[in-house]
Amino acid sequence: MLVSTPLTCTQTLLRFVEKPAYPWSGVRLRLPAVATALRFAGVISPSARRLTLVLSLLAQPELGVEDTATPHKVCTPQGNPKPHSVHTKLHFYPFHTGRLIIIGDVHGCALELAQLLVKIKYDRGRDKLVFVGDLVNKGPNSLQVLRLAMTLGAAAVRGNHDDQALSAYRKLREDAQAVAPHLRWVKAMRPEEAAFLRDLPFTISVPSHRLLIVHAGLVPERPKFKQNFLDMYLMRDVTPAAGDGYSACRPELGEPWASKWDGPEHIIFGHDARRRLQKYPSCTGIDTGCVYGGTLTACIMPIVLPEALDENMTGAPTLDMLHAQLLHVPAAKKYVKVT
Repeated sequence: MLVSTPLTCTQTLLRFVEKPAYPWSGVRLRLPAVATALRFAGVISPSARRLTLVLSLLAQPELGVEDTATPHKVCTPQGNPKPHSVHTKLHFYPFHTGRLIIIGDVHGCALELAQLLVKIKYDRGRDKLVFVGDLVNKGPNSLQVLRLAMTLGAAAVRGNHDDQALSAYRKLREDAQAVAPHLRWVKAMRPEEAAFLRDLPFTISVPSHRLLIVHAGLVPERPKFKQNFLDMYLMRDVTPAAGDGYSACRPELGEPWASKWDGPEHIIFGHDARRRLQKYPSCTGIDTGCVYGGTLTACIMPIVLPEALDENMTGAPTLDMLHAQLLHVPAAKKYVKVT
């Protein structure tokens, strides 16, 4: 009798995404093949097998457009066209009873991502997977991470490295420009994978949980629709502004923006690997530096909260109110130095 080990599970996932099957690639979705691979890897529980295809088609949450007329610039800081929606909302159907799983900066660490999915017993038919950005670059397997995220129907916000990779791909295809050595992997990227990066929003909000997901952060006391692209995927610290509120600044000149955020939404973010896990009443930072030899972290909470949030509550909900837990897997090695 063959007993699957964690290594067997992760290798199965990674071999499968060499020939990815994207849920939106047409009528013949190949989802049974996805389900078979994930069941073998122990990611889909046996009790969910018969419902996997049905739930994948019917029970997946909607990513709704929130601001097609947003007043942001036409291009991102890397010169890419801005996404159709800068800010989106994640809506769940009433019968969707799985878990919301938010994963920190992966940076091409495909082995650790697969191990984390196995550890948390990820169920493709019931759970919704969201990444905080920076799926790619620095680590050894950016393309595998991108393909696995797409195969699993995951959502993600845009990180600075995702935007950088898309810019390199666009320049390579449109102008035949040379790419930097650390971006050579984009030469193997397919048009549909570039489209996935192109459409990544800068924030995803979950109204039912009063939750917001962003790569780097939001400037406190500034409305979401007035945040700029650079801050949302590069900011770490803020300093008091000349008038009221705050403005982004160099790390050595200010304080963590998350320490100043008081709602109304709880923010899950990444980007700040030097500080590792950050836990504030209204914010949680889950870039725990996997690519730098740290860990890869998942923040997991029920889609249907046992107790509904008080509509009249002031401030942001805490992780305890969201019944959230944090799980980690260690990095296999230190791939790069912290920058």
